[in-house]
Amino acid sequence: MTDTQNQPPEKTDGMNTHTFESESSSGSPMQLSQSNANSLEGLHILVAEDCEITQVVFETMLEQFGCVIQVVENGQQAVEAIQDGSFDIILMDGQMPVMDGYTAAELIRKSEGANAGRIPILAVSASTLPDDMQRSQDCGMNEFMSKPIKEEQLQDMLLRNLPGGDTKVA
Repeated sequence: MTDTQNQPPEKTDGMNTHTFESESSSGSPMQLSQSNANSLEGLHILVAEDCEITQVVFETMLEQFGCVIQVVENGQQAVEAIQDGSFDIILMDGQMPVMDGYTAAELIRKSEGANAGRIPILAVSASTLPDDMQRSQDCGMNEFMSKPIKEEQLQDMLLRNLPGGDTKVA
């Protein structure tokens, strides 16, 4: 392991989101503007979150963005939903009952195969510990956002990870 692999992910916005960049990624996350807000309309998002209050927060924000949402309560349900449906982005809590989000992300990455398209998996966690951020990156998640969730930061993170864009991959 190199020294840079042992360091926590780079903080991208001075607040609570982190983009994980792979060695093959180039450039910086796309510049965001208010005109990009319409780009989220019709986006299919899977929300894996066990806290009902946080589920409502996500639903409210994502519906305002015009997204189509499916909510599941644990990692096992997230893995099953991916097999049964088509999603553009996954918002994944790390700590959930039955199966945690880290294990679910690993299983989703394994099921995608080497040549398949990778669905952006965006970690959302109450933790801000460097170990949890590193664990998110290690299991294949693309970005990390700590709670409480802020609407503008969620919107920006989704826009950076739009399908067909320059998605950062761990």
